[in-house]
Amino acid sequence: MIRKRRKSGRLPWQHIIGIILALGAPVIVNWLVGYSLPDWMYVSDVIGQNTDWLGFYGNYAGALVGIIYAVLVAISQARETRRDLQNQIQNNIEREAVEKRMFVDFQWINSDIDLTHNKDKDDSRIIITKPYAYWMNKFDSSKINLVSFGRFKFIGNSPLVFDVFFRIIYRDDFDELQKLEYHIGEVLKENIYLIPIISTKDPVGSTNETVKHAQLNVNLVEVEFKTLGDEHLIYISDIQTKMVSFIRLDKNNDRLRAYDIMKYPMQDVSWIYPGTKQTT
Repeated sequence: MIRKRRKSGRLPWQHIIGIILALGAPVIVNWLVGYSLPDWMYVSDVIGQNTDWLGFYGNYAGALVGIIYAVLVAISQARETRRDLQNQIQNNIEREAVEKRMFVDFQWINSDIDLTHNKDKDDSRIIITKPYAYWMNKFDSSKINLVSFGRFKFIGNSPLVFDVFFRIIYRDDFDELQKLEYHIGEVLKENIYLIPIISTKDPVGSTNETVKHAQLNVNLVEVEFKTLGDEHLIYISDIQTKMVSFIRLDKNNDRLRAYDIMKYPMQDVSWIYPGTKQTT
């Protein structure tokens, strides 16, 4: 990381010393020539005539101005080169981040509870929630009616994302807000993750052939993750406000200062969430 130097209104001490030496050098030389000799060799207080010194200072000042101009040009070019280098480095970092950016493909699906007939079964990973484990242990999976899953898949140019948090906020059977949150260290692009949204109530409307679960109200779905391009991203599907957002957090992870990559309302399209009570 390139650090920026602090700007100050005062000249650096090296510049001040340089100016003093440049202007005082002729005087010092004259003093050394005139006063460093023995008394018997002493000629006068000042070596040379006024016209000689006037001509010397004219030449000296001209050379000094040329040197100062050359130094200022060199400093300006160095600053411009450094600024261009910083901009190029920043542009390369941003371009690499965009090239390695990953997006979230989120859908609600209905499927048999063990994905027996699901076409994505081989690539899918079911996150086991407590209600899901309860249903799998208590009932014959072949008799359980279709179950609702939140389906998550990452798409983009990178092979994986890491430090992934899945969050789903919903109202349980007692109309109380509950949050499902699961952290996975690394998720490969080819894998599909399914989070079952299943009621904790005993089955209702069941028959000898099928077991049905109650529908739930889902309020919010979030997927927070990091990419190989050093981006910290969050996908947000807010069913209460009917907004979908895809944001990038800064280095301080401040959501209030997050950058919106995409943001759009759900009202433009009407659909239902299979297996839940939510509609848009």
